[in-house]
Amino acid sequence: MNINLVADEIFTKHKQVIFLCHSMGGLLTRKLLTRYQPLATQVPLIYFFSTPTTGSDLTRLAMALSPNPQLSDMLPSDADRYVDILQRDWRAAKFRIISRCAYEEKDTYGVKIVDSASASTLCEGSVMPIEKDHIQIVKPATIHDPSYLAFETAFVDLGKERAASTSEPGSNNLDRVERTVVALTTRPVTVKCGQSVDTTIALAPPKSGFRQLQNTGRSCS
Repeated sequence: MNINLVADEIFTKHKQVIFLCHSMGGLLTRKLLTRYQPLATQVPLIYFFSTPTTGSDLTRLAMALSPNPQLSDMLPSDADRYVDILQRDWRAAKFRIISRCAYEEKDTYGVKIVDSASASTLCEGSVMPIEKDHIQIVKPATIHDPSYLAFETAFVDLGKERAASTSEPGSNNLDRVERTVVALTTRPVTVKCGQSVDTTIALAPPKSGFRQLQNTGRSCS
């Protein structure tokens, strides 16, 4: 992940970077920032969609069905496990990063993959329930989709907070925030069934009259 960010000069071309993360993408983002902590000073906001910060019970079953070794890292917290260590490292770093979260309300293939407790750990503010499953939660159909609006609210709130903190009463720094690049992690790409690929892309940030976020991921049939 860091290789892609360096190659695309995300942190050198832009003063601020906002991450939108889905599922294990949230774990990868936290790992990235705890390993390369100077980057965290450029990250004002991270939005986590169904990131299993304390692990997901479904991965016990998934481990038996998938050869992906990363799935073992999503098991419920254990002192020797990746997720537990990542939580301790994240708290110890004391980043000044706003973390907002949303989680799925619907089952995926009959099972709740990430519940509210798991998705909301290490987050602050309101945790948004989205009436979608683990896959569809990051596939907004329109700019009125709950997933889209959840991030929009967090983004606008960030701008308001920064505007309020300015030294000049009445000034507005929202335009500065709107120039932030959004780095999306774990964007679905076409792969063989049962496999996953992580990649990173850069999109223009949302603002008044948001552009619809496009998702080109495909499902196995």
